[in-house]
Amino acid sequence: MLGTEVAANAALMSMGLDSIAAVEFASAVGEAVGKTSFSAIMLFDHPTVDSITSYLAAELAELEAQKAESLERVAALRRTKQDRSSALRCV
Repeated sequence: MLGTEVAANAALMSMGLDSIAAVEFASAVGEAVGKTSFSAIMLFDHPTVDSITSYLAAELAELEAQKAESLERVAALRRTKQDRSSALRCV
């Protein structure tokens, strides 16, 4: 399958993608985006390039939202710590 042009709506398994290649693909995608929980099952649940792309876009949007939420929590904790330090200095 490597080097083969694949239509966006073609079922990858019917093009010769096997379970070993599915595991390798999921692992490579996980490494590329910094998330290790992608499973080879995603290729069975999302069997075409179009559906994989949509799935990954949604997953990455969720990761970005979680990252933004985490950063906001850290900023809020810093503000709280600074407020407490300022209050202690005033006493």
